[in-house]
Amino acid sequence: MKGNTGKVINVDMTSGNSHVETLPEEYYTQYIGGSGLAAKLFWERGRFDIDPLAPEAMLIFMNGPFAGLKISGASRNSVAGCSPLTGHWGDSSCGGYFAPELRYAGYDGLIITGKASKPSYLLIHDGVTQTLDATEFWGKDTGEVTQALKRKYGKDYRTLVIGPAAENLVKYTIILNDGHHATGRAGFGAVMGSKNLKAIVIKASARDMDIADKAAYEAFRKDLNKKIIEALPATVLHEDGTAANLTGGVFAGDVPVKNWTSNLWEEAADALAGSALTEAYLTKRSACAFCGIACKRIVEVKEGPFAVAEGPGPEYETIVSFGTLIGSIDLAATCKAGSVCNALGMDTISAGGTIAWAME
Repeated sequence: MKGNTGKVINVDMTSGNSHVETLPEEYYTQYIGGSGLAAKLFWERGRFDIDPLAPEAMLIFMNGPFAGLKISGASRNSVAGCSPLTGHWGDSSCGGYFAPELRYAGYDGLIITGKASKPSYLLIHDGVTQTLDATEFWGKDTGEVTQALKRKYGKDYRTLVIGPAAENLVKYTIILNDGHHATGRAGFGAVMGSKNLKAIVIKASARDMDIADKAAYEAFRKDLNKKIIEALPATVLHEDGTAANLTGGVFAGDVPVKNWTSNLWEEAADALAGSALTEAYLTKRSACAFCGIACKRIVEVKEGPFAVAEGPGPEYETIVSFGTLIGSIDLAATCKAGSVCNALGMDTISAGGTIAWAME
């Protein structure tokens, strides 16, 4: 099937060995998308009768058919398996640049099992997968490790990194892509931590994809991107990010307040609005691979008790979880909480929810 490569990398962290597997073509027609393919693979090979943090547990990274194509919104990568948070099926996803790089390297996915005897990371480069020593990175936060790996290999190498919380098997931990994009839900950071896998680093020299009809694709791509970028939701997302949804949510009674004991707090509509974040702390906008929307926020809180160095800004979920849900409308505090969670590698939704519960 054109677009996909038909190949996945299987890595056994216990032995450090890897091999490339060709998947049956019918998988790609019957189970479309990264989550669909991951679900099929887990159904065949995964297990719910073991601890999700056991060495035998599978961790699956999988692309959809559009990954690597120059289409807005098509750069997401699915991460799936048995969630340590629920003990059931879980899948999460993130944008950024990892998914296209995996596709350019010649693979649709990555399946990881086993547990390394010491902290390790994977290096995937032009058809070669290596398991390398990550002892020097263990215990360090996601930002430190991301920057260190990019200094070591180059800024164009793409990274997936876990933080100290995942090393300690906190069950709502994230995997952070290039320091900006999080697979936030289901706790798969802890699964990486349980395998002594600190990071995955990938780089491909090639940029070509096998497209059945390149002329038709180019026409489709240009038309679709134009429609996406000109649509009102894209304009709003570009201007104020996902936090633009907050104001309407407040007036619709759709925003949780004080651990869900209320859904009413009119002051939050202005204090935590996407426009407030833009005006007070935005330094620039950022985009995932090939996306013309650029909904990501880069923010800086220059002074005060919640000062934050320039870095990824909070999305809607973080603003709610560390805002109205815990009874706060201090936007600087929300930015700080999101930054701390990113560094430690924690899901802001579950972290904020846990704190809100404890406060009540």
